[in-house]
Amino acid sequence: MAYSGGVDSTFLLKVAHDVLQDQVLAVTARSSTYPEREFKEAAEFTRSAGIKHIIIQSEEWNVEGFYR
Repeated sequence: MAYSGGVDSTFLLKVAHDVLQDQVLAVTARSSTYPEREFKEAAEFTRSAGIKHIIIQSEEWNVEGFYR
């Protein structure tokens, strides 16, 4: 599931993992618009909870029209 590390996605991820166990995969898009502190907290939560977590490198600033 998409996992930003915020309160809502953390709650949903925790419930999904409680119900589905190892069938859950957390996916976080990381870029310069994503605060480092929040990324570290998200990574720490998945690590400590034993949830599989992949990080996709994304750079919105390279998308034409993103900042307009």
